[in-house]
Amino acid sequence: MKKVIMVLAFALAGCAGEKPLYEWGNYSSVLLAKYKGNISNQEYSDRLRANISKLESENKKVPPGLYSEYGFALLELGNERAALREFSKEKEHYPEAAAFIDRISGRLQAQKAKSTDSAAPDAAQPSPDVEQAPAVAPEAAPAQDTQGAPTPAQTPSLF
Repeated sequence: MKKVIMVLAFALAGCAGEKPLYEWGNYSSVLLAKYKGNISNQEYSDRLRANISKLESENKKVPPGLYSEYGFALLELGNERAALREFSKEKEHYPEAAAFIDRISGRLQAQKAKSTDSAAPDAAQPSPDVEQAPAVAPEAAPAQDTQGAPTPAQTPSLF
């Protein structure tokens, strides 16, 4: 009987001392608030940043996907440079995500190059007999959500 009690005591002590591999902080509640529409894109981004900063300051391992989630939040706000930086962090901390991150970064760079090419003025002037398309009226501009962030239709598709 004494041996059984000792074995149980060691087993329970071993389980109690084990800490989790990742610390998620308040990620699930922030994500739920975002999906329910209770917070703006900017607030979602700010909360993700605060969560990551807290985990890093406490020397806890940021869970897989959190850097890239923050990168996508930044991308929705139009901050492409910061988004790419977060994607790089994800790749650095989780090399197994490299294929996904490289694909996303590559598509983002390609879309950027495409938009730069289309924004550059064409050297050839249109023929005078070619009818030009009318300018888009301001009221026909793409919609934005209530917080002023681009709608999903305006956010580049990276998948």
